[in-house]
Order: sequence, then C-alpha cells, then structure tokens
Amino acid sequence: MENKKSIFDNFPLINTSEVNKLISYIKENKYIAKVNDIIKYDIIFESLNSGSQLSTIIQEITSQIEKYIIINILEHTYWNKSEAARILKINYKTLYYKMKNYSI
Repeated sequence: MENKKSIFDNFPLINTSEVNKLISYIKENKYIAKVNDIIKYDIIFESLNSGSQLSTIIQEITSQIEKYIIINILEHTYWNKSEAARILKINYKTLYYKMKNYSI
C-alpha cells in the first residue's frame, strides 16, 4: 500500500491547525470567494505537493492575481484597453502583452 504524501510533509514547521483556520476563513469570506473564480487553487496545491520551490508557487499566485485584476479593470472600463492601462498605470503595449500572455 502506497502512503500518500501530505502537503505538510514539505513544510514541517507549518502549524496545520492555523492553515486549516485560514482556509476556512478564505472559503467563508465573500470578497475572497469571488477571487476563487479566478485563482486556480488546484495548480497551487499541486505545486506544493510536488515539492516546488516557494518562489515558483509565489510566481504562480502572483500571475493568477494579476490576471484577475486585469480582467476586472477591463470589465470596469467596458474593455477599453487605453483606459484600463491608464488605471493600472502601465503602458498600453504592456497591457496588450499581459492580455496575450494570460489569454485574455
């Protein structure tokens, strides 16, 4: 019988009860729940389980949050890219690159 490796095996100093409290709080918070539609937690947990470096996991989370913000700003501006770039304080070409990169 194969023992399934726990996510916490990679991080022995993590207090599992505190993590579980945090996860419960995130699931119950209505504002964070909206982000749940964009952030792909399965990818993050898969990275944790596979033993990925923390920097890789942080980069994945950051990318997903950035995509979420860009989509929301674009929706707010009715998909006016110039206005969205101004609000985000980035160059129009940078916004276009990020949209292409994130398949928006």
